Amino acid sequence: MYQLKLWLKRFVRYLDYASNYSALPSEKAVLETLPEANGIIDFLYKLAEYLTFNFYYASDGDLDFAKHPLVFARDKKGDCDDFALFALWVFRIKFPEAESYLATCFRDNEGHAVCIVMFGGNYYHISNWGMYGGFNTFEALAASIFPDWKRFYLLNYNFTILKTLQNKG
Repeated sequence: MYQLKLWLKRFVRYLDYASNYSALPSEKAVLETLPEANGIIDFLYKLAEYLTFNFYYASDGDLDFAKHPLVFARDKKGDCDDFALFALWVFRIKFPEAESYLATCFRDNEGHAVCIVMFGGNYYHISNWGMYGGFNTFEALAASIFPDWKRFYLLNYNFTILKTLQNKG
């Protein structure tokens, strides 16, 4: 069921992108605004700072979907999945060789989306909450989001579930 909801979010994201296409900034224009960095970890810290100072949190309301990164760049606002998808998009352009994903972590009825980057054998996550890491397991990463987490989904850029974890504790 969760994968079906994710597919619907992906579909709505592309409809939103297509309907806004002519008014969107170019990929090049967005990338030119990003900070320079020395390596992956430095870039993640600077990207988290960039997100904090250039975007603000705003709920999608009832129609919860992740905006296309260029729509998010134009709007300068979004919820956690918008921040996470934008961070993943930017990171994959800057460091295409690095391992990176989206993830959603849930406790009871509350969830949070993050961009995950693996570097040096550790996992780091970035979202509208900032940048955190290095964690050596997905369970440790999930606990850094919600200490009382229940479910964790590792996703690709198109919101396909790659891994599901349940916290029995």
